[in-house]
Order: sequence, then C-alpha cells, then structure tokens
Amino acid sequence: MKSVLDASVGIKWALIEKDTDKARRLRDACRLGQHHLIAPDWFIAEVMNILGKAAARRQISAADARQAYADILQDAPVWHPSLPLLDDAFNLALQHQRAVYDCVYLALAIREQCQLITADDALVRQLQPIYGCLVALSSLP
Repeated sequence: MKSVLDASVGIKWALIEKDTDKARRLRDACRLGQHHLIAPDWFIAEVMNILGKAAARRQISAADARQAYADILQDAPVWHPSLPLLDDAFNLALQHQRAVYDCVYLALAIREQCQLITADDALVRQLQPIYGCLVALSSLP
C-alpha cells in the first residue's frame, strides 16, 4: 500500500510521543516492503525543524537530534518535488483555511490517489469528511 507520510508521523520515529508505537510499526512495515511511503521533499526540513526545537528546549541533546535526523533519513519516504504541488496546495489552503505546509501533503495524496497518514487530528477532523484519503495515525493498529 502506498501512503503519503507527513512530518508529524515521521518525527515519532525519533521522539517518544503519543502514538510513537504506531508510527514505528508503520516504518517497520515499510522496511519489510509491506508499505510504500512517500512525502514531499520538504518533509525532511520539517523534521529537522522539530528536532532543532526539541534540542533548543533541551528535550533532547544536540547529539541526539543529529542522530535522530540520520536515523530518519535512513528510513525516509520516497521524496516527491514540492514545487509542482504548490499551486494545488495553495488553493487547498485558501479553500480550507489551513497551512500550506499541511496542504502540500494533501495535494500529493490527491495527485497520487493514495492515503495521507498524519498525527494532526485537527486536520483529520476538519478535512476527512471532504477528503477520505486522510487517515489519523491514532486510528492505525
């Protein structure tokens, strides 16, 4: 199965948060070839930003942030260029009053006709009735 993975899920591969176990099961399924994960190419910039903030807040050390970054890169989804998605993402953002960052993932899922797995429950609550491709990480086994 192919799925778009957003940074809110990918970061859980490195940081212990709610539903980290589910995110790691998804990663492990990908490692075993049971799942194909894709993401816009700025996924890694978002992950790096989250890791940098965690280090700045002293939730993790800088060394741990670097290691987490390396670990996430090792299992990274297949990158898709963001630039071709931006027009659709901007239109989605304006239509639904959401951040363009969120809508790039949604635009990729729509284009690839696959699900978008996210830990952003507010995004799922707001847009899943319109876009059935949205799947809450919390709903996964």
